[in-house]
Amino acid sequence: MAFVEIHSEYRDMLARLGLAKAEDFLHLPGVVCCGHPDRNVSRVAVGEIPAFLKKEHRTRWRDRFANSFAGFGWATKSTREFALLTTLKNDGIGCPAPIACGEDSQGRAFLLVRDLQQGVELRHYLQRLDGKNRGTVARQLGAAVARFHKAGYVHGDLYAKHVLVDDSQGPEQLQFCFLDWQRGRKIERVGMSARWRDLATLDATIAEDLLPRRERFEVLRAYLECGDLSPLFGGRNRGEHSVAKKRRQVAALQSVAYEIQRRSQRLLQRRRIREMRQPPMLTGKQNLIWVDGEALQVTREYQRELSTWKPPEKGTGLFFDTMTLPGKRIGHLASRLAYQPLRSFWCWLRRKPLIAPEVDSMKVLFRLERYGVVTPKLVAVGQKQIKPWTIQSFLLTEPLQNALPLSEFLGRVDTRSRRAVIRNAARTLRQMHQATCYVEPQKHTQIGELLSVTSQAGVALSTVHGIEKSHHPNPVRAQRDLAALVQALTGHCSRSDLLRGLLAYTGQKRLSFAGKLFARRVLSRLAMFHRQRRVAA
Repeated sequence: MAFVEIHSEYRDMLARLGLAKAEDFLHLPGVVCCGHPDRNVSRVAVGEIPAFLKKEHRTRWRDRFANSFAGFGWATKSTREFALLTTLKNDGIGCPAPIACGEDSQGRAFLLVRDLQQGVELRHYLQRLDGKNRGTVARQLGAAVARFHKAGYVHGDLYAKHVLVDDSQGPEQLQFCFLDWQRGRKIERVGMSARWRDLATLDATIAEDLLPRRERFEVLRAYLECGDLSPLFGGRNRGEHSVAKKRRQVAALQSVAYEIQRRSQRLLQRRRIREMRQPPMLTGKQNLIWVDGEALQVTREYQRELSTWKPPEKGTGLFFDTMTLPGKRIGHLASRLAYQPLRSFWCWLRRKPLIAPEVDSMKVLFRLERYGVVTPKLVAVGQKQIKPWTIQSFLLTEPLQNALPLSEFLGRVDTRSRRAVIRNAARTLRQMHQATCYVEPQKHTQIGELLSVTSQAGVALSTVHGIEKSHHPNPVRAQRDLAALVQALTGHCSRSDLLRGLLAYTGQKRLSFAGKLFARRVLSRLAMFHRQRRVAA
């Protein structure tokens, strides 16, 4: 059922702009900041007001059931977050100002919130501080989390990237704004488990160098002091000595810190949480602009030149071409036209969108960039479903400049430069595996061409074709990739250089007992490859 709900403060303004139906909001032009298979977030302009538009391309039944179970009715995530943001604003909790929400007849939903231009993401704010000022930020952060818990709110997704810091009133009076309340709820009294879950999620998504252990204790200390946690201290006796009271509070702090650390370590087993723990990227580096009914996604640098560009039409299959980009740059184009009736029918049954391999390659590029792997630069990507069983897709990238394949570079340099390249190649492979990205089995023999050497002996990934992502870490595939790299380096370096590469992969200065077992498994994988090659010959 189509509907639109508008906040009373913005009703007259939206009426003047002609925004009345759900389709009007869903078709607002903007820059995509982040996205998922079923939803994305765009930066838009509503008149003179900068805002964020959160669009849900489809609404799953289990999401509606979860929202109904939480007390929001048979609603979408957008409607739930709009209702929660309204109550948060009324209670004085820092959050974005809701403007409108709604749903169209096709099941697509949206949420429009105002952009807080003065806020800085918590990780970026901590990155530019020194050790003296981080303690002040930590205490105010703990007090801010305690305030919305005391008011009865549970966030559910309290990641560090969902916390904005505003220091316009001075470093001693920081204003914290909490984003993404789509899984939040308000209850009469927040239990201990919900409190520890929010705090552990925040702790797991902040790197150690941004917030050391001492400042993390300050967050918990301020949280316990500002929160209504008298049961945690076991009650208070009027005749209790101040020393005994302080000991009891220290013991409570230690027990809470242990519980938070235990939950945080459990959360770090998930790839998504480990990815958020990486150093924050520059704002706008992975932003895309969606045009042509969201069938074309272009980076902001090429928005004007490629907004109407279409890939050349060819026959069925996968084709690789080279084209000239604006500014006389070279671009690599991978285009595909595929008939997939069974896969289309399976996606329709599961109520999931059909995603082309080129769009998956774009996701691999973004994931590897977040883990610090140097990759080709994304220019544009797109897919279009011509028929229910026919999909056309493409991926346009800008290759690395002045880069040579690893196998070709090793034969031209001296021993010292070769050792640096081997160590960097092992570290790059380690970063790929931390991102749960692995080399396809049929591409193992080409790993010397997949990795390229750039300036100052840096090693980058020359292409994402041949790299696939996984949902979970796979130690067996990681050993196979490392064995393939050792095989590619065997003819160019000595055994001591290979050992240095294994040390760089494990991040150790000397091989421990576990490291020796790992090296033995890698060498056994390499011997198995040799046996398979001899049998095939």
